[in-house]
Amino acid sequence: MNYVTQIQSKYKCKKPSKDNISLNCPFCTDSGYSQDTGHNLWVGTKIPAYHCWRCDIHGHVYKLLKLLSISFDDDFLFEDTDYNLEISIYDELKRLDNNVTIDLPQEYIALHKDIQSLTGKQALTYLIKRKINYDKIDKYKLGFCSTGYYGQRIIIPVYDESNNLLFYVARSYFDNVEKKILNPSKEKTGVGKSEIIYNINNNVYKDTVIVNEGPFDAMSTDGIALFGKMPSDEQIRKIKKLKAQNIIIMLDSDATDYAYELADKLYGYKKVYVCELSEGDPNSNMDNLDSILQNKKEYNRMSGMQYRLRI
Repeated sequence: MNYVTQIQSKYKCKKPSKDNISLNCPFCTDSGYSQDTGHNLWVGTKIPAYHCWRCDIHGHVYKLLKLLSISFDDDFLFEDTDYNLEISIYDELKRLDNNVTIDLPQEYIALHKDIQSLTGKQALTYLIKRKINYDKIDKYKLGFCSTGYYGQRIIIPVYDESNNLLFYVARSYFDNVEKKILNPSKEKTGVGKSEIIYNINNNVYKDTVIVNEGPFDAMSTDGIALFGKMPSDEQIRKIKKLKAQNIIIMLDSDATDYAYELADKLYGYKKVYVCELSEGDPNSNMDNLDSILQNKKEYNRMSGMQYRLRI
């Protein structure tokens, strides 16, 4: 009986990709996380390695079987006990390794290549109103669709740490629409917004990274965006893995509570600062960003307690 069969005989497993099985991680609670219900512990069926995408426990399968108290007689394990577990091994196990290839919509037009058509001018007018200039349009590869399912929408591509396209956001450049934002389905992309971080590809090697809510905020600060007020465990894991020593949390003015909650989760892993906005979001405060950054507050347990006492 090989190690995969042995694990499957003891745990309820899923098969998220052809070369991996997954199970609810029994070690997450040891690291302070809630009980795993998302099958975040991945085990390679061809590569003798395991990795949890929440608590980050990882290593050779030989070690995992000992931790799970599973007896084994698989010669393959002993032959590969000295397997070189470089980070690339975990890249092969990662959630994106599911043979899903994503392309931008067929109707996508790069905006810097078409600013003369009516729809191009409408898209450009909207972006300029949001204080997104030509340099940012080019840097973030912004485009638009004039027709199709995403017609009359700005297309905002989302890339991973290695500049591979993962996802995109389609934002209407008209306000009088029922749904301002459309996203491709998880079935199409292989990921949901809670699993990705906008503009992380431009922040991998920075010493200081600014954390925002939405893509337009991140374009304003050249930071990263969470697609919401509070990151998922997967997004927090990605932030912790960044090279940056300093994290500046700058959420919208109505999300200061969430900013301090996130600061508490990152405290001890990075040097963390919080920017409290009196109104609006980073994009609407773009002209005052220097002043806002100068008034950032370093987070520690005491400052977190003082904030809670204030509210």
